[in-house]
Amino acid sequence: MTRMPDRDRGQLSPGNDLEIHRFAKENGVRSDQVRELIRRHGASRAVLTEVIAALRRRSPAVALSDIDLPPVIGKRQGKCEADHFNPCPVCGQVFDMRDRRQATWHAQPEHEPLDMEG
Repeated sequence: MTRMPDRDRGQLSPGNDLEIHRFAKENGVRSDQVRELIRRHGASRAVLTEVIAALRRRSPAVALSDIDLPPVIGKRQGKCEADHFNPCPVCGQVFDMRDRRQATWHAQPEHEPLDMEG
C-alpha cells in the first residue's frame, strides 16, 4: 500500500467533493456556497469558518411576519394538502406555494430559509 503525500489539513481541497460536502454540512451551508467562498477567500478552513460566522452575524434570519405582504392563502387544488408544499431549489426549505409571502421570498435568486415562527 502506498502512502498518500502529506498535505495541509488546514486547507480544503477544492477538487474533493466529499471534503467540500462534509465542510459545508459542518458549517450549515451548501456545497456550492463553500466553493464560492473558496474562490473569494482561499481554501483555509479557519478563514472560511470565520467568513461563514461573520456572514451569519450580518444577516439575521428573516421572519415570515417581516415580509410586507398580506398572508393570502389560496384554495386547495390537488388531491391532498401535501400537494401544495414543495422544497425550495435555492435553500431547501419546504414551503406552502399558496402563501404569497412564502412564494415571493423563495422566488428570490439568493435567500436563506424563512423563520416560520416569527
